[in-house]
Amino acid sequence: MARLAQTSMLLLWAVSGFAYAQDNPVLCANGEGKFSARFETGVTVTVGATKQHELGERTCEAALVSGGIRLTVVEGAAEADVDVMGADLGLGTPVVAIQFRKSGLDHRTTYEIYSLEKKPRLMRTLTGSAYFSAADYKLAGKIDIRTVDAGAVEGFEGIPLGSFDFVPPVFLRFENHKLLDVSAEYRQDFDQRIAELRTGMDRATLAEFKQSDGALASGFRMPMEQFRALIAVKIRVMEVVWAYLYSGREDEAWQALDEMWPAPDVNRMRVAMLDAQKRGIRAQVDEVSTSGPRKTKQLRIFEPATAQPTNRDSVGLPGGVAWQSAADRMRIADSNPAPIDMHEQCASVDCSQEESGPVLMDFVVDDAGKVRSAKFVAAAVHGPTYDALLKAALGWKFIPAYKMGQPVACEMQMTVSPNQ
Repeated sequence: MARLAQTSMLLLWAVSGFAYAQDNPVLCANGEGKFSARFETGVTVTVGATKQHELGERTCEAALVSGGIRLTVVEGAAEADVDVMGADLGLGTPVVAIQFRKSGLDHRTTYEIYSLEKKPRLMRTLTGSAYFSAADYKLAGKIDIRTVDAGAVEGFEGIPLGSFDFVPPVFLRFENHKLLDVSAEYRQDFDQRIAELRTGMDRATLAEFKQSDGALASGFRMPMEQFRALIAVKIRVMEVVWAYLYSGREDEAWQALDEMWPAPDVNRMRVAMLDAQKRGIRAQVDEVSTSGPRKTKQLRIFEPATAQPTNRDSVGLPGGVAWQSAADRMRIADSNPAPIDMHEQCASVDCSQEESGPVLMDFVVDDAGKVRSAKFVAAAVHGPTYDALLKAALGWKFIPAYKMGQPVACEMQMTVSPNQ
């Protein structure tokens, strides 16, 4: 666990977007790991290991404790993690979102959102995806839950989930206590993926696929290498169509299907893709927004509570105390981000054996408690350990800073020791 040594103010602005890594460690896995934090309402969130008495097997559990009452979220799980704590996902109250997998063989995650009121209550459950991650992705004051529609894609056309390089992302948002699919607002990100998929297709193999039956039922009659090439192109075509479909452009999706799919099989595939989408995440949302990208205002970034700015309007008081103007006070958060998970990430032997000391880092932590940007203050900092630390920092999670009772984005510095 990295060590939080100090905080101070620094202004920086960068937004990590669609490529946000989803392979971050969880708080408890296979009976290892522990987390406990008390929210200002008196609710304590705990995630940690427990032992199954019958077999002595160590597993994970998560619970909310308030006023001596314990609300068990999950027990006997292979994994348990806190995605956000103290954020307002649009439900009008601070919440904690806990995700877990009951079995190590289960590729799907359950995501449960609980209020952090004195008497916590379950507000929403989402299932059917490999992961869920809430963040203010555009730093515009709207927290969206990013996931992928693994339930719709898994086994589609008899193809295992692991064979797809692109599982359709879905962005969910709560508005007026309704869960909306707002993926259409992220069309530019989908377009980038579409361009990559189209560029990577072999045109000769695509032309051969268009002459097939689409289902590739006669694959046993052709050389294995040829069959695999056709399957690969088939997958890429489906991924392109999905990218249009999930970003709210159904007409473009069917145009792409007509362009690249065997003509006699187009109608069957169109129905199959729509049916799969309806069975996936779409089955759990209340409404689907087809509005494209919107102009957004930059989210106000607050200074940490430890900052003590002064200006020409400030007045010196006896004892050397500096009085802050109203403008000064308004740009300082009332509380600082508090760490939930500050894991390390070292993937090489050189990295793990490299000597490294504390280093000062700059962060923007959004109103969901997610790190939106991170960098080293000293430009000379380099090496495998520090490269791994910077990569890991983009996946760190915090209880967000607060201002006047509301979670806010905060800019800060902290000194981190990679070896602690």
